[in-house]
Amino acid sequence: MPQESFAAQLLAEFQKISKECTRPSRTLFPEVYVVGQDWVASYGRGNDVVVGYGNTPEEACVAFDKTWLELTVATPVKVENVY
Repeated sequence: MPQESFAAQLLAEFQKISKECTRPSRTLFPEVYVVGQDWVASYGRGNDVVVGYGNTPEEACVAFDKTWLELTVATPVKVENVY
């Protein structure tokens, strides 16, 4: 039993690390900077910008991740017959 418990803990830690490493703010490297008293994480240019705001850099990155995922998951992709 202790080995199963260790294996389950190891798997849970691996999944947590994997999720952290694949966050949009970790893979896209948005710019993180201060505007006034707010931290901003932004990615893109012109009209194609995704931003997140927070009281700390981490909060701004978490808000950025949430916005990015809402936009990319909620945007339907039309797939047409290519044959």
